[in-house]
Amino acid sequence: MATASRLGGATPDGFGLGQEWQQVFVVWRTGALETVATNWIDLFENDRLYKALLRKLIEFAARKIILPVEAGRGAGASVRLTRAEIDARLARRPKGDPFADIGDLFPPDAAGQGRASLSPTQSEYDLAQEFQAELEQDNQFADAVVQLTSAIVPVAGRGGLVGTPDDERAAGEMLARLSAEIRGELGERVNGPGGRGVVSVTIAVLRHAASIILRIVRRMRAQRDHGFYATIVEELARELYGDLVGAAVWGMMKKDAADHFKDGHLGRQLLDVIPAGCRLVVTAHSAGSIWAAEMIKVIAALRLELRLDLVLLGPAARMDLFAEAIRNGGDAVARRRIYALSDSLERADAVLGHDKGYIYPSSLLYLVSGLFEEVGATPFPDAPLVGMQRFLSGNTPWLIEKDQVSAAKTVMDFFSPAADAIVYSKTEADAAVGMRTQADMHGGFDDEHETLASIASFFS
Repeated sequence: MATASRLGGATPDGFGLGQEWQQVFVVWRTGALETVATNWIDLFENDRLYKALLRKLIEFAARKIILPVEAGRGAGASVRLTRAEIDARLARRPKGDPFADIGDLFPPDAAGQGRASLSPTQSEYDLAQEFQAELEQDNQFADAVVQLTSAIVPVAGRGGLVGTPDDERAAGEMLARLSAEIRGELGERVNGPGGRGVVSVTIAVLRHAASIILRIVRRMRAQRDHGFYATIVEELARELYGDLVGAAVWGMMKKDAADHFKDGHLGRQLLDVIPAGCRLVVTAHSAGSIWAAEMIKVIAALRLELRLDLVLLGPAARMDLFAEAIRNGGDAVARRRIYALSDSLERADAVLGHDKGYIYPSSLLYLVSGLFEEVGATPFPDAPLVGMQRFLSGNTPWLIEKDQVSAAKTVMDFFSPAADAIVYSKTEADAAVGMRTQADMHGGFDDEHETLASIASFFS
């Protein structure tokens, strides 16, 4: 509400519009994402299983990286991270990516040239077997599994653990953080026929750990990774903690956007009262771009006679959703522009806060793309989003899904760079009017003065 009040006011903090403009602000609910942040910080700080798996995944994946052949470097050289070094990097709580030097070996827009590979000759089966064998011998992992089992089988003598009240509370919290599906599976394995306490839990968690490392390998081999550390964190969260930091929250927000335009709901009521022939300037930030896409689809379906100018700020809408809106109602849009972060800024904009890059190093858009999107009920890692330079470059050989390739082309043609319709931050000081932005983080577009002045050019 404070942001809406500010934007409706005078420049340079607002748009400075005159009485001839009627301003309407749709306040977007974000509390669910704040909950995700709280849950993820708790996981990193307090969950023994999460910490044990994260460290082992980092250690193992780093060792499997095969560096490109360069001057002064032998063919087949690999990366080595000791457990002590991993612990030290994470313990420093850096503002940025604690493994950025390794992540730089996997630039997401490199198109394969000079790029490191991940164990190109070892089969997935052998990788999974090797990882499980090493993890099973890891003391931190073993201790975490014993504690987890105590929350499932709390009675001593049945594979459980008798400890202090603090131990019991920590064990219960560890179990509660796991997704409902994982909790149900563990309960069945331990309490069902043939259940063997710690052994049963260990076998189950090892199986899920193998799934995590294989998805990491597949993404890195296919250039669908988001850098070394971000990809590991995304896949660990997806496999075991999806209810806390997974797709459910984002899916709810997307459904809310579509529901706005059902009969009697806010978006539809708004369109019903706008006179035919009226000019609209729609400015949508982040998930607001999903709302804008749904609005364009409805304007087309109802054949409303409206002239629309469209400004997107760090748009979080998926390419295929926005392509559908363009194909249905793109003719109603006159002027259009995207203001987005450059990929280097996007990767360094820690979504949980710039002091929390050690938990997840990249922006909300990278998180949505890597962890939150689904096709049906199937995870869709590295989903193309409208606001990501990674997918707007026109050089995306890793994007192989035909429908997504077509959608990306539709969006890029619509927001043609040749027509000055895509602006990446940070721009040069002498950039043309309307083509300037100095935003350096995803949440900064709606209060950065150069960006607001550029948006205001659409109201002339």
